Amino acid sequence: MSQRKRKAFPSTLRAWLPPLLTCALLSAYSCKTGPIAPEIDFSLRDKLDHFCVYGLLAILVLRALPNRFEGTTRWLTAFALVSLFGMWDETLQHFNSARTGDPLDWFADSLGALTAVVLYTEIPLLRAVANWQPSLGPNHAKSL
Repeated sequence: MSQRKRKAFPSTLRAWLPPLLTCALLSAYSCKTGPIAPEIDFSLRDKLDHFCVYGLLAILVLRALPNRFEGTTRWLTAFALVSLFGMWDETLQHFNSARTGDPLDWFADSLGALTAVVLYTEIPLLRAVANWQPSLGPNHAKSL
């Protein structure tokens, strides 16, 4: 039994690595001073960025959740975790003199997360695309 738990930890860590790295990069970006992003003349670009990035983060979190989270509980948990992180990110920006914490950014974060987890959960084709992995063939392990 203890061997089984030891094997489960690396796969659990591997599952959580992408969302944790994404959170770390977002937090580091929120602490950055100076020019943040190139100016593009599109008034909703910032909200669209938040929507997309947090939607991606929500799918990463959803995929990393343990199997004991099922159905609605699974996607609600992923949504809640990402929305809370969005609130943390905007709070972090509030205390950075070069940034502005914006409640509408948090709304865009949360809406992107909710949209992504619902679409991922309810549309099998989107889930298949998000989970796609290239076929490496039978000789791949031998070449490593």
